[in-house]
Amino acid sequence: MMNQKINAIWSGSFKKGAGKFTSENPLMNNMDFHFMKRANKNATLPEEFLAAAYSACFNMTMVMLLSKENYTIRTLDTDCTITYGADCVTGAELSLIGEVEEISADKFQELAKEAKLQCPVGKSFTFPAKLNIIMLK
Repeated sequence: MMNQKINAIWSGSFKKGAGKFTSENPLMNNMDFHFMKRANKNATLPEEFLAAAYSACFNMTMVMLLSKENYTIRTLDTDCTITYGADCVTGAELSLIGEVEEISADKFQELAKEAKLQCPVGKSFTFPAKLNIIMLK
C-alpha cells in the first residue's frame, strides 16, 4: 500500500484567510490555497487538486491500457472539469483528445471507457463523472 501525505494549515477568516500546504514534495511545499480565486494572489483551490488528480490518473490509466496492447501513444490530452455547488462537489467531466498510432476509433473508445472504470482516483469519487472522447488520426 502507498500513502501520500500533505498538511494543510489555515489562518484567518473563511473569506479573507489563507491556507498553505506543507509537503515533502518541493512542488507542493508552501503552496497557498484560498476560499476562492484572487486576482492578486498565486494560489490554488482544493477543487483544482481534484481536477488535477483525476485528469493525471485517468491519463496514466489510459497509457497503461494502451501500452499493454502495444499501441504507440503520440499524445493523450485530458481536461477535467470539477463542478461544485454550495456545499459539495456535484460532478466531474473528463475530456480526452488522443493521438495513438494504428488504433481504430472503436478500440480507442473501448479503452478510454475502461480507463475511466479502472482509474483509482475516479473510483474513489461518489459524484457522477462524464467522459468525452476525441481521437485524432
